[in-house]
Amino acid sequence: MSKKKDDRRVQYTKMVIKESLINLLSEKPLSKITVKELCFNAGINRATFYSHYRDIYDLMNKIQDELLANVESYLDLVNFDHPDSTLPFQAMEQVFEYIKDNAKLTTHLLGKDGDFDFQRRVFTLAYNKISGDFGKTINNIDDTEYLHTFIITGAVGAIRKWLNDEMVQSPKYMAKLVINLAFGIPTLAFK
Repeated sequence: MSKKKDDRRVQYTKMVIKESLINLLSEKPLSKITVKELCFNAGINRATFYSHYRDIYDLMNKIQDELLANVESYLDLVNFDHPDSTLPFQAMEQVFEYIKDNAKLTTHLLGKDGDFDFQRRVFTLAYNKISGDFGKTINNIDDTEYLHTFIITGAVGAIRKWLNDEMVQSPKYMAKLVINLAFGIPTLAFK
């Protein structure tokens, strides 16, 4: 068997395992999901699962790392030092598109039962990439850590509401809303 065929088989197996976990998360919290039921739902045996992951939590950490890497790759496409002020909006719009395209997963990871430390990692990454010179300015403000926490939790709250509202607003609208709220720019002027 060729290496390429093995790689595709491994990718497929990991995708099936990931989808099985996401489906089970719709029914119960992570702490209640067993490897046995995940394997049953994925149609694989436990040995296959353990050849890729130590346990359910290792699987979840890898899924979180993948989501974070994907968000970072979208943000890395934009030169935030460029004088065009629309670039942060475009990058954040791509992040919202990703969230929408992966709504089932992101609802679990960013939802009310999600891991707040993971949520903080995602939005700290986005905030640091987007803030540019403004971020350098606010780092000189007293209580910067409180300000960052406020912005990050506000963004998480807005995304949760958007996901709970079945993403009625467009990713573009949400990107502008979150950035404008985070940086104190009036939001009434955009549509």
